Amino acid sequence: MSAAGEKQYVYARYQADVWVEVDPDEAAVTRVVVDDESMAEPVEVVTEDGSQAPVLLRRAVQQVLDTDTWPSWDYGIGPFWDP
Repeated sequence: MSAAGEKQYVYARYQADVWVEVDPDEAAVTRVVVDDESMAEPVEVVTEDGSQAPVLLRRAVQQVLDTDTWPSWDYGIGPFWDP
């Protein structure tokens, strides 16, 4: 929590290899696999304002990422997407 007692979130950004199996004869995507080995560690960890998280916070976040069960994933644009 912040000094004001408001909950603040930290964001870990990953880049992953995604393998997509395509059947061109059927014009269909038949399988999608996210290569979890390509996601060993986040590329960056940022605070809600988009600034880099301090080292101790990054370490704490990495511990959570390594040990907690991840919920289902959403698809879309991330919180700091700047096209």
